[in-house]
Amino acid sequence: MGLFDFLKTTKGPVKDLNEYQGNYSVPGKNGSNLTDAIRIDKDTGKGIYKFGLRNDYPNTLISLYDASPTNQAVINRTALMIAGGNTELDVKDENNLFDLVQVLSLQKYTNENQNIEQVLSSLSFDLKLHGRYGIVVTWNDAHEKVVQLHAVDVQGVRVGLDDKGKKVYRYCKDWTDTKAEIIQYEPFDKYGKKTRQLLYVQLMRSGHEVYGLPDYYASLNWIDLETKIGIHYSTTASEGFSPKLAVVFPGKPDSEDLENEIMDNLNKKYTGARGKKIIGVFSPRPELMPKFDPISVENIDKQYQVIDDQTQAKILTGHGVVSPMLFGIKTAGQLGGTTELQTSFNIYQSTVVGPYQNLIQRSIDQILDASGNPNRINLTTFDIITEQNIDNEEGNKVADALNSMSPLVATKVLENLTINEIRALGGLESVADGDIVKSQIQAPNI
Repeated sequence: MGLFDFLKTTKGPVKDLNEYQGNYSVPGKNGSNLTDAIRIDKDTGKGIYKFGLRNDYPNTLISLYDASPTNQAVINRTALMIAGGNTELDVKDENNLFDLVQVLSLQKYTNENQNIEQVLSSLSFDLKLHGRYGIVVTWNDAHEKVVQLHAVDVQGVRVGLDDKGKKVYRYCKDWTDTKAEIIQYEPFDKYGKKTRQLLYVQLMRSGHEVYGLPDYYASLNWIDLETKIGIHYSTTASEGFSPKLAVVFPGKPDSEDLENEIMDNLNKKYTGARGKKIIGVFSPRPELMPKFDPISVENIDKQYQVIDDQTQAKILTGHGVVSPMLFGIKTAGQLGGTTELQTSFNIYQSTVVGPYQNLIQRSIDQILDASGNPNRINLTTFDIITEQNIDNEEGNKVADALNSMSPLVATKVLENLTINEIRALGGLESVADGDIVKSQIQAPNI
C-alpha cells in the first residue's frame, strides 16, 4: 500500500438515524455524540424497549467508566458514600418477635451470599453509574413476607410489555447475544402473583421516561474526550513523536525495499529505533521534488494541558463535585486542609449523596411496608475523610449480637432461645409469657 493510497478511499453512504426511529425515540442529528445516541425504540420481537441503537447503551456508560480516570474516581467514591457505613436497625415494635426476626434476617442474611451492606453497595454503584437500580424481591410461599433481596445487574434490565399489554421487566446478561437467556420479572407489588418480583427505580429526566440516565449525562462527551486524550498520549509515547525533519532525495532507488532500507538506517542512526522523526521523499527528477511547508507545533504541550484541565473541570461539574480533593484529585490553588475538605464533604453529602441515600432508603422501607413490618433498616452516612459513621448511635443490640455469629449458629440460637432470651440479647426488658422457646410458637409464614 502506498503512502497516499488513503486519498483514493471512498466512504459508503451514511444511513440517516431517523431510518431506525421507532416509538419513543430521541434521535440525534448524526449519532456521533454520546448525548445524541440515546434512543428508545420498540422491539416487538423481544417485547422490550431497546436502550440505544443496538440496545447496548448501558455498555457505553461502563466503557466510559473503565477508560476515564476522573469519571471512575468520582463514581467509586460517591457510590461508597451513598452505601454509607454499617446499617442501623430501628425497632418500632419490640413485642412482635416475628417482625423482629424477619428484619434481622434481611439485614444479616439478605440472600444466600450477601448481607444488606453488600446489597446496598451494588445498588449505590448502579445508581451512580447508570442512574437506576433494581432489587429482585423474593416472597415466601404465602406471599406475605419478603424473605430475600438481590441487587440485579441493572445494565441488563429492559422495560417491556407482556402479552396482555402490562408492564414487565426483562433481564438478559448480554442483549447482543441472540441465544442468551432472558428472564422476565413482574413489577414489585404486594398483591402480585409471582414469588420473585423486581423493584425498579430510576432517576427521572424530562424526555426520558422509559430509562433513567445518570446525573453526569451532560458531561459524557467530555468524559469521552478524556479517554481520547489518554489514548493520544499513550500512542505518541509508544510510537514516537511527530516527525521534525523532511529529507528530499533527488533520485529514486530501484526498488521499494531499498527505499525502506535507506529510511530505516537513517532513522535508526539519528533518531533511535522507535522515535522516527525523519520523513524521506524520493523524487525521480529534481523538478518533481515536492515542497514542504513546516507545521508549527509551538507550545503544543501547553495547548494540551489547557484542554486536559478544561476536560477534567467539565467532568467534575457534571458530577456536581464541590472539591476535587474529595476524590483524590489535586487542584492548583487548593490547600486541602481538613476544614476545607470537611466543608466540601458536607456540601456534597447534602446536595448529591443524601438525596441518593433517601431514594434507596425509601425502597427498603417500601419492601418492609409491603411485608407489614414496622421496623426499619436505616442507611448511615459514612465520612470518607475520617472513615467513620456520622452521628452513629449505639445501634440495635440484638442485631449486633447476631451479626457476630456465623449463620448456622445464629439460626440455632433463634430457634432454641426463649422470647425473653432473644430480647435479652438486645438489652430489652422481659415480657409476660416470654419464657417460651421461639420454635414452639405457632408462627405465621415468614
